[in-house]
Amino acid sequence: MSVDPEPEQEGRSALWPSVGEYPIYDPFLYTTMTTDDERNKRFRTALSHLAPGRRILDIGTGQDLLWAREGVQAGARHAVAIEVIEDAFRKAAANLSAFDPQDRITLLHGQSTNLQFAPRADVCVAEIIGSLAGAEGAAAVLTDARSRHLEPGGLVVPHRAETLAAAACLSDLLPEQPVAFAEASLPYLRSRDLVVAELSVFLAPWFGRPMGSPDGKENVRRGRHHRDLRPLVRGPLEERAGRVAGGGPQDGQEVPGAGGGVRDHPGRPADE
Repeated sequence: MSVDPEPEQEGRSALWPSVGEYPIYDPFLYTTMTTDDERNKRFRTALSHLAPGRRILDIGTGQDLLWAREGVQAGARHAVAIEVIEDAFRKAAANLSAFDPQDRITLLHGQSTNLQFAPRADVCVAEIIGSLAGAEGAAAVLTDARSRHLEPGGLVVPHRAETLAAAACLSDLLPEQPVAFAEASLPYLRSRDLVVAELSVFLAPWFGRPMGSPDGKENVRRGRHHRDLRPLVRGPLEERAGRVAGGGPQDGQEVPGAGGGVRDHPGRPADE
């Protein structure tokens, strides 16, 4: 693997891997997203029109509870914020305790496809759109949210996503620098490789052989294992992410200092 020896600097392109599909978010990646003004202004514009007087659901809220907070500040009656990655959930719980008024946000730990709560929301905001629009499972997650978490006619932000692709040659696009990953991106590449390795081992029993084996590929090609494996895969990987980050609470365990608006199990937020 080639590594670019030059330090990153303004005006010079840097190659990084796509990380959205993996549970390896950290403060640096969250800060990158929360300071992305070009993208965030579109979410804020949508919430300024849709949030006032409504209940909102923020799926994948992250450590900063970004869209739950923005929704409440835009006039939402209440926000339910869901986060599955344990370390991010713990940081979000700490950040929620400093938010005023924190009783207008209920933070839940888990996968939105497994949680149950009432009352239903009117608007769902979900920043789970990957480099390929559906790479993070947005279609399945939002279909479930429409079915179980939103009132009839509930709205979703964003309501549509497209993936556009074009062939390109990196050496032509970057003629004055090596085609190589930025040195600062190497920890994320290693984390991705570890996740993929664990994923392959975890899925092997479902395919009869490791995914790279001829029989494993044949099983996929014939569609013998066509069930949705994401709930089976994401849980163990995200549990590992929590362990790497220092562990976390067991289901049903209170989070110290988190306040009454935080639950790490399926719950019923207060109906003000």
